[in-house]
Amino acid sequence: SLFNPAFHAELVTSCVPVTLLDAIMNEFFKSITESFCQLTDSDLTCILASGQMICASKGWLNRLAGSKDAFLVFHLVKALSPALGKEARSIELPVYLPENCPDAVSRLIICEVYPGSFLVALCGETPALPSIDESLIGLRSSEEHLKRFKLVQTHKNTARLAIDERITSFALFRQDRKTLFRYGNFDHKKLKELAAITSMKTNEQSEEYCKFSNSLAYRVSNLPFTLVAFFLPNYSVDFACNLTRKTLAFLREKKQLSQLL
Repeated sequence: SLFNPAFHAELVTSCVPVTLLDAIMNEFFKSITESFCQLTDSDLTCILASGQMICASKGWLNRLAGSKDAFLVFHLVKALSPALGKEARSIELPVYLPENCPDAVSRLIICEVYPGSFLVALCGETPALPSIDESLIGLRSSEEHLKRFKLVQTHKNTARLAIDERITSFALFRQDRKTLFRYGNFDHKKLKELAAITSMKTNEQSEEYCKFSNSLAYRVSNLPFTLVAFFLPNYSVDFACNLTRKTLAFLREKKQLSQLL
């Protein structure tokens, strides 16, 4: 069911899910995002693939991410995208952004590039949608470009994080942008418990042991990031604490985190 939260982690956590790419793929999609900014005359653009954000413009990350508007746009795109590819590959519609622009109408552009992959922009009345569509012909017909979109959807060329195998799963949350990267399996019950943590106001640096069902979890916050790591229950709290600290420090060194998450 579309509205069953068990299938939509972002509905439970109120965060936009992201995919972290390796450096080469990250640069490739960053260049597409920048080109789409020029094409739509907007600095608010992003790319979604398989229901997750894989790249976003600086304007999107700095001005829109973290607001309710970004969350609303994300779900609007997910709701409208199944209609694309049948009769039209691009759509536009007026939207209100209650938090960022409550007194004016913005224009939402959604362009399918590859089945399940979309370029998204919030822009003004111009340029016209047919003009944008025409400019995307080269991208949509390039086998090399489409191959990379396909790789992302099959979770190839994602960031190789080399996480300690004793961490069964983890969630990395960025508080100021309301973005969430998940690694490993999360059932609905674990997501609900995770939502309680991501909604908490945390100090700049804080940590705590979290009691989860059937697992040991430890949370470490070093704003803007919060990491919740899950372990088998046979590990000690001290062990979980030390490894979670080290993992967050390791992840913060990853260039991809600052560029998207």
